[in-house]
Amino acid sequence: KNHDIAIRGHVMVWPSWQHSPHLVQYKNDKTALNAAIFKQIQEQTTLMKGQFSEWDVVNEPFNHHNIMDSLGGKDLMRQWFDAAGKNTEGVKLFLNDYTMFHSEGAGSESFYKNIQFLKEKGAPIDAIGEQGHIGGTPPSIPYVLERLDHFAELGLPIQITEFDITSDDDDFKARYMHDFMTAIFSHPSTIGFMQWGFWANAHWIPAGALWNKNWNLRAHGQVFTELVGNTWATNTTGSTDKQGFFKVRGFNGTYNISVKKGNIQALAQAVLSADGQTVIIKLGNKK
Repeated sequence: KNHDIAIRGHVMVWPSWQHSPHLVQYKNDKTALNAAIFKQIQEQTTLMKGQFSEWDVVNEPFNHHNIMDSLGGKDLMRQWFDAAGKNTEGVKLFLNDYTMFHSEGAGSESFYKNIQFLKEKGAPIDAIGEQGHIGGTPPSIPYVLERLDHFAELGLPIQITEFDITSDDDDFKARYMHDFMTAIFSHPSTIGFMQWGFWANAHWIPAGALWNKNWNLRAHGQVFTELVGNTWATNTTGSTDKQGFFKVRGFNGTYNISVKKGNIQALAQAVLSADGQTVIIKLGNKK
């Protein structure tokens, strides 16, 4: 917060006994189980109100759904989203899963159909969260783009929410990460790319961390920092024309602008989107 870094919440409901052990006590009492889930949504959204910009409402329903099954099926997801939407004004609500790029098809299409179902039922779902855990046999980049095109048909923005890449081959990790990040960044439906950890001493799969245990930046970490910090950042200087206009083409984002003439200087900040932006800055009594 002190550094104006947006925070995302993960996760309101992980609908399996394996990942929600606190709910096992209600396994034989459907009424109590149902009430406990809605209570935890209400408590989370009350206690954490105003803390997050995004929140995963349901996690991994493709493979972890036995709690939903015990309560009657996936319409529960719609009800959970409805409950989550009551106290999260201004927060993007996500369905989060890990199968968008699974080439076997069934998992990817199940993810697609779950989102389609939620939209058709009028659930307040704002975005699609694809985890993006990449293993030793990663999806091809053309297939990644094809899947992004397919999910974009649902009309919701897409975010990579838990990215890491697992391999002992540093060169492979660096090359694939460069291509994968470029593909994600290039697609008009994507809105974000989040690492699932970055330091080997605090990472669920240390080989996937950008920095090793001694804080040395690995090859794929260098790819990440170069793309984010340099390649996709716009830094430019120049002079206005005689009418005082200066134009620049840049990447979307927040810009710090400094204008100077002689000893007079003015500072401003502006957000550039795909729609463009015009900023008027005054130096003294002049524009």
